[in-house]
Amino acid sequence: MSTRSHGWMLVLALAGAASGQGARDWILSEFTTTGDFGGLAYVVPSTGMTSPIAVGRPAGSFNAVTMHPDNRSFLVAYVNTGSVGQLAHVTTQGVVTSMAAIPNSLNALAAGDGGFNGSCLVTTSAGLVCSVNVTTGATTTLRSVPSLVNGLTFDQDSGDVILAIFGNLPTGGSLLRMNRAGTLTTFATGLGRLTGVDYDPTSGSCVVTRFDAPGVLRVQGNGIVATVSSFSTVPNAVKVVAETGEMLVGGGFAAPGPNEIGLLSPSGAVIRSHTVPKSCSGVTTYGALDLTGIGRPLGGNPYVLRLSYPGAAGATYVMALSTGMRPGIRLPNGEIVNLDPTSPLFALTLGGRPGLAEGFVGVLDGNGEAQATIHLPGDMVLAGQRFFAGSVRVHKSQVQAGGVHGFSIQLGR
Repeated sequence: MSTRSHGWMLVLALAGAASGQGARDWILSEFTTTGDFGGLAYVVPSTGMTSPIAVGRPAGSFNAVTMHPDNRSFLVAYVNTGSVGQLAHVTTQGVVTSMAAIPNSLNALAAGDGGFNGSCLVTTSAGLVCSVNVTTGATTTLRSVPSLVNGLTFDQDSGDVILAIFGNLPTGGSLLRMNRAGTLTTFATGLGRLTGVDYDPTSGSCVVTRFDAPGVLRVQGNGIVATVSSFSTVPNAVKVVAETGEMLVGGGFAAPGPNEIGLLSPSGAVIRSHTVPKSCSGVTTYGALDLTGIGRPLGGNPYVLRLSYPGAAGATYVMALSTGMRPGIRLPNGEIVNLDPTSPLFALTLGGRPGLAEGFVGVLDGNGEAQATIHLPGDMVLAGQRFFAGSVRVHKSQVQAGGVHGFSIQLGR
């Protein structure tokens, strides 16, 4: 173990012994054709008990769900009257508020990367990729794609957007990479009819679900594809648990089997699965966006990070920066902090560095929240350079890994 990694573990050891943490609570958006319009539901991982959060819209179901950047409520995408897609904010009490109306059905949704300045991304059935400001609802079309995009996610290593193309047989779907300038490149083809995609920061690969040969595939950045798991039920969506590499998969639409949601190990073994009343059109884990940036990461300016850990009021947290996410730091409970501890920046900023990284150790407030600040250098040489912030929290003698927030230094106003 390197001395830098040892330094991190020493900080954690001061809090006492760690204990295991169960999978995060499951959230699913529902698809149905029975006339009750689906909705948003909460699933207890241990028992499979499903409770409704919000009902769907009269003209169609919720197609996708992700955590809102506040990490306490949700963003959902659905079809409204007249085939106008809606991006909506949903509270845990089930209050649904429309944020933006976009022509055509909204098929996929992603939020959380620092490269898109507080906006989430959506894709439409007409092949548009749009950015929506989660505060104002202002919508910008980034580009069009000449095919149906059924899933999108952020490549946390590069900050690029990954688009999952549904594709027609026999050639099947593909994965495209879109940078902040909107340039598209294809890095994997012949994947079948894709229904969802997420990025696995523990391995630097993409995980996709497919419709025609129900299963989950892992796709490396060089396009190498491996089958992770096969299903009797069509999997519609996947969410990678960033701290473990486990995969939450939901499905059931147009399949002979039941509607299911389940958690898989990184190798594809079923950890637990449950039958649910309706088909899963989207899945996420509650509290997945526990570390996000506020505003743009502009060189020469402070960049504020927001920590939000629901249910962890009064917990101690420790943060660090790095120039990479792997090999990561495995904690005693098996979770992984996705930072490279061999990066000199890690040792420099662990727990904070005056004038560079402030608020990097502290106590979460009564809402389980805190803020930290990075004073970004204005050196043009660093423009576009990718950096990563990560954290752990210590609560009731339990040490738990937090998420990692990637960002690239931007120039301009």
